[in-house]
Amino acid sequence: MLNLFKTAFLSAFVFAGLASAQVAPHTLVPIHITGDPDTRINYVIIADGFTAGEQQAFRDAATTFKDLLLGSSPYVRYADYFNVYRLETISNESGVSTPGNVVDTAVRSEQGCFGIDRLICANDQRASALLAAASDINFHIRLIVANTQTYGGGGGFYATTSLHAAAGQVFQHEIGHSYVSLDDEYEDAGICAQQPGLYGPPNELNATAQSTRAASPWATWIDQGTAVPTTGTADAVPGMYEGGHYCSTGVWRPTFNSLMRTLNRPMEQINTEEFVRQFNTTSPGIDAISPGATTLTVTNNSRTRFQVVPKTITGQAFGVTWRVNGQVVLAPATPPPGLSSPTAADGIGFAAENTRYVFDGGQWGVGQHTITATIRDVSALVRNDPGGRTTTEQRWTVTVENRATPDARLVAAVLPYARSMSAFAPATAFATVINSGSVEAQTCTLALQNLAGQAATPAFGYQQTNAATNQPTGPQNPTFNLGAGAAASFVFSATYASTAANDEIFVVADCANSDPSARGAGVNSALISAAATNSPDIVSVAATAPTPGIADLPSDGRRGAVALSAINIGSAGTVVLRGDLGPVSLPLEIEFCETNSTTGACTTPRALELDVTFAQNEVKTFAMFIRAHGPIRFVPERFRVFAIFQEGQASRGGTSVALRTNE
Repeated sequence: MLNLFKTAFLSAFVFAGLASAQVAPHTLVPIHITGDPDTRINYVIIADGFTAGEQQAFRDAATTFKDLLLGSSPYVRYADYFNVYRLETISNESGVSTPGNVVDTAVRSEQGCFGIDRLICANDQRASALLAAASDINFHIRLIVANTQTYGGGGGFYATTSLHAAAGQVFQHEIGHSYVSLDDEYEDAGICAQQPGLYGPPNELNATAQSTRAASPWATWIDQGTAVPTTGTADAVPGMYEGGHYCSTGVWRPTFNSLMRTLNRPMEQINTEEFVRQFNTTSPGIDAISPGATTLTVTNNSRTRFQVVPKTITGQAFGVTWRVNGQVVLAPATPPPGLSSPTAADGIGFAAENTRYVFDGGQWGVGQHTITATIRDVSALVRNDPGGRTTTEQRWTVTVENRATPDARLVAAVLPYARSMSAFAPATAFATVINSGSVEAQTCTLALQNLAGQAATPAFGYQQTNAATNQPTGPQNPTFNLGAGAAASFVFSATYASTAANDEIFVVADCANSDPSARGAGVNSALISAAATNSPDIVSVAATAPTPGIADLPSDGRRGAVALSAINIGSAGTVVLRGDLGPVSLPLEIEFCETNSTTGACTTPRALELDVTFAQNEVKTFAMFIRAHGPIRFVPERFRVFAIFQEGQASRGGTSVALRTNE
């Protein structure tokens, strides 16, 4: 089933303000998108204390905070791991509360909470309620920007900062707390006097109660020539420096002076290492796989393609190491950065290395086999990773049967991809079946299945057509033969007796001497909505160049384009045009514009989604712009991009194309 309604992946959402907050509506806006939020580190910047007339000031601040974070180390190396959003909350009053002076703001930020002048606290429950109303995205980095020029900030589940000139450094420091649980490394006698009751004991990440080299949590970073305890003042020299976690004695920190101790400093090695480990934990290095099923059965003469889409780091893709039953069968040939020679270890390749492996059932023999694709973030930034957090592994269990693939081999395709039927009228579309095998396929029939391969709900009928005219010929629901290399075309109908929304059905061909044709979303499927009431029914097609049906995407960050044409053969209405990736999480950005049907030029600004009003029988044209953030090999039955026309929760039309990056 298509994940059509994953909120805020490709669109901005407006929602009503919470009654308890008594504020105007708020808006969640994506400002840096590199892929599906399920596979990304999702960073949201939340406004507080900005009135309706101050929203542009917040937008500017959010862009600054986005650029400051993704442009700094270690984030810059992992920018393609991130999606960034801003939540434009509108407060009734401008500013921020202080002790004894309450300002009516969306999340009730307060400067000077707990008697600490520089500390900014916010109401986490209010912030969480606003985010929950905005979308179902799991946000990993949450920053509240308080509308005040006073210096301050805070950590916790929500990091906070202000508009002070030092805010960029402050919020990076605070994210060290809220995202990777780093301790403060500075000393504060007043707080130390309340320890460990106030903030607990040292976390043993960047602060420790241990005092020896052997017991140090960061021992792998301490050179043999570095004295322990360490008293030097040089930058970037890991050791055991006494003083940290607010106390001047009894606690040791890893470097003399990092951002967790003083502003305008780098994070330094040990803190950076924890960020990199956490990046890879939150957003593992494989974005998408094919086949999607991780348990499958194949024949003993089959050759099955296994594919992964790895993430990229500063424009380079992870190399992939493939193993069958633990034996390395394919490994990157080029050395990862920082390594002087080729290695069988998993690392960063100079291109999208080894993203595909072909498993030969005859070579490995009858029985069960385990296929593993592994990548590892090999980086000088990480020396210590006992939990293997920088390694991502994908496994498939494959059973090779003691039988051969039949010589008659079927594939099927359906157009148009989506229909929306009024008054429960039959949904009709065309299907084509091809026999790519070497013998005639005999005693063949068509069936309608759901995604699980079971009989689909609607009543189904089909009739063969003249391939040149599309006119029906012959009897209803025929049994037919199909010669080697031949194709047959059909018109089919799916009739619903009750309301349906976004029901994905598959036309599957099967013959006496073949296996059934495979199911592929957007290939031999149709997305159907049906109701008793009238609705738009938009039939759409896509055009690509130079290869029909395939969007060839540049691998250098430029956008590819797909032309769309649509006619509404149903009732007049307004729909939303948006992108979707079907059952796969691919690293893509998708935007649309409406176009001049003659020149192809955009007549509207590019946007993540478009509101489109169709009259009955009206034709409109559009362009879909796609940018890839990772290497995508050609797997047309799985790696596709969809353009969906949607009204409320129901699809009203759509089309799709296969895609691949030019490598």
